Amino acid sequence: MHGESGENLVSILRQARGGNPPENALLDIARDGKLTTDHLRRLVAVEWQCHAVELSAYGLMSARFPRRPAVRLYGRLTELVVGAQPKLAACAEAFGMGPDDLWYRPRTYETFAFDGMLAYVAANGSQAATALALHTDVELYFGDCARLVRLAREQGVEAPDEFFRYYEGDPSTGLLDLAAEVAEDGVRNGDDPQEAILLARLLEQGIGLFWRSAAGLDVTPVHVPSRESLEGAAGIGAE
Repeated sequence: MHGESGENLVSILRQARGGNPPENALLDIARDGKLTTDHLRRLVAVEWQCHAVELSAYGLMSARFPRRPAVRLYGRLTELVVGAQPKLAACAEAFGMGPDDLWYRPRTYETFAFDGMLAYVAANGSQAATALALHTDVELYFGDCARLVRLAREQGVEAPDEFFRYYEGDPSTGLLDLAAEVAEDGVRNGDDPQEAILLARLLEQGIGLFWRSAAGLDVTPVHVPSRESLEGAAGIGAE
């Protein structure tokens, strides 16, 4: 298996996924014709939590594997997220969402599960593992976003144009091939392909929890004190 090409590794990964595809609870709701504007607002809030972690993860990957073709993959994804940030902010503003809507809603483990797994891959995964995990992320995320937007339009779900502009595009052209190339380069240099596939499959589960949070089906809420109570405790926030 250590002689596998990048495309063969991707094929093996897809075959493994085929028997147990990741859940997309939000897409299931849309297919049932029950998608609402609040679901889309919640998706924006969950998405907002990801950008900072994604940028940190790509930066760490670049520091750990600062050679071509790997650094090209991490650089392109960094540019993609940096360009997406103002578009997502415009989307949130068009929905009438303020800072509290973005940073403090929702407060569940599921919301941050993808972030945590991506950070683990960045810190501990091999080059091949980062590449297959990112291939998985790009392939599953953009494909499901396109399906969600199509269903939202078909069902006439009320949403601002900024939402459709953000989620309708598919900038993955070339990224999947590049990720496969990076995975092959890693395996050629001694990376364990089985570990790479394992971490990619684990990230799939994080993606599934991302969509579950967006669907409002979280099961592990995290309760924190209100800002007012914190400001009144031990003089925090006092001038």
